[in-house]
Amino acid sequence: MKRKVLAILMATAMIAGLTACGGNAAQSNQPAADAGNTNEVESAAKDTSDEEEKPVATASDGQITIQYSYWGSADEAATEEAIIAAFMEQNPDIFVEPVYVESSYEDKLQLMIAGNTAPDVMAIGSEHVANFSGALAAIDVSTVDTSGYISDVPLNALNYNGTQYGLPKRANTKVIAYNKALFEQAEVACPDGDTYSIEQFIADATAIAGISDEIYGSNAPYYGQWIYQFGGRTIDESGKVVFNSKEAVDAIQFCADAVNKYGFAPSREETEGQNVIEWFMGGLVGVYLDCGPFNLPYFTEITDFDWDFGPAPGNGGGMEVVGVSISAATEHPEEAARFAAFVSTSKEAQEIIGGTTAMPVTEDGKAVFLQQYPDKNLQAFFDAAEYESAPATIKGASLVNGILNSAIYDRTAVGTVADEDIQTVLDEAAIEAQAVLDENN
Repeated sequence: MKRKVLAILMATAMIAGLTACGGNAAQSNQPAADAGNTNEVESAAKDTSDEEEKPVATASDGQITIQYSYWGSADEAATEEAIIAAFMEQNPDIFVEPVYVESSYEDKLQLMIAGNTAPDVMAIGSEHVANFSGALAAIDVSTVDTSGYISDVPLNALNYNGTQYGLPKRANTKVIAYNKALFEQAEVACPDGDTYSIEQFIADATAIAGISDEIYGSNAPYYGQWIYQFGGRTIDESGKVVFNSKEAVDAIQFCADAVNKYGFAPSREETEGQNVIEWFMGGLVGVYLDCGPFNLPYFTEITDFDWDFGPAPGNGGGMEVVGVSISAATEHPEEAARFAAFVSTSKEAQEIIGGTTAMPVTEDGKAVFLQQYPDKNLQAFFDAAEYESAPATIKGASLVNGILNSAIYDRTAVGTVADEDIQTVLDEAAIEAQAVLDENN
């Protein structure tokens, strides 16, 4: 394993100008989630102390009021407000009251549900649908025009135990961003086709890392994506823990080998306190793995080299899906259903989402998204929707992920303190995780 302290120093110097004028906080080398949790990277809050407060809109006589809750950055909140405005323009008989939750969204939503003040429509990440299902209304998909969806995966991700509890609003697939100049310098072909094998990625990343001690082939592989990319899953569709399968074990071994055997990725010590996306922006990383559409604002600041998007190695991965669900306690089910369907399927709403850094879930929205950067392979994100999978929708899934995470980083070479046999570690963790699932379901 190469120690590349010089790379860190060079990266800091090279990206200083980029980050100073870009206005965006840099992402860490692990992907930000956009699936309903509140740990995702958010924009810095603006100081509005000297700004005039906007007048609060209220319902007019004869309008039915429904509430809609959501989370996100200031930009994401503005997107939601635009969708609400578009809906009310077409549905003047309905007033949609926004319920914007800046942090701890799921916790606050649970409190609202417990206090019988649940919003009529709620934005919910697919992995949380199981936990909230008792408070959600079943949706009759036959009443919704699903013909415009980019794939079946986002819709199916919001189905729990055979019941549809939400309609998809936006998604994040994961692809790669790659530095064309480094591929050329390493004399390897750019991964700009429809597929990219794991074997070819290893060869390419190793060749790029061989250019000099200041260059990495890629950022460190994140096991949560690579389990999928090796053909495995954490939990299968029947609710069985399967993160100790051969595919998962091979994926974890690969994540360790990328640093310790092949030497093309930085270690955890080398990246501590660092934002590896900035290393990519500084021209020091050949491939940025686990790249979501939310990374676009960072990459568009790059002016020193040509870059593009390509398929994830192995053609697998986990897709994050955010949907809209209807409260089982709503007093206005028809109006709530109209709004949910509008957010998920209407040309107007999906085109608004298509103009942001989240993937829309319809072909109408896709057309707008692709127009943002016509010289880049944004189609790769939509191609990934055909081969990536959403996480299992099951109660206790987040606890299972926590058990797996601790096992990997505390006991295997992916972490920094131990190097136990991966199969043994995962077998033991799977027993604990399955007991948790059985207790919750």
